[in-house]
Amino acid sequence: MSLGKAMIHARKQKSIARVAAFAGEQATIHSAHILQMPVLVLNASYEPINICGARRALVLVLKVLRAPRKSMA
Repeated sequence: MSLGKAMIHARKQKSIARVAAFAGEQATIHSAHILQMPVLVLNASYEPINICGARRALVLVLKVLRAPRKSMA
């Protein structure tokens, strides 16, 4: 998904949630729905790399934390 399409999708999701909350409907957000929302992936110097689902971004972070550290010696 391109950056533009992902941003449009994110705006639509926010608008839908806002309208539902304003209309007085009970706006329950399930964890599965939250994990599908698009997020911006940044590198170590905070430069944007990619837009992907929150679940995929979480997996990427956990992979980095799990990877063995290389010693400088």
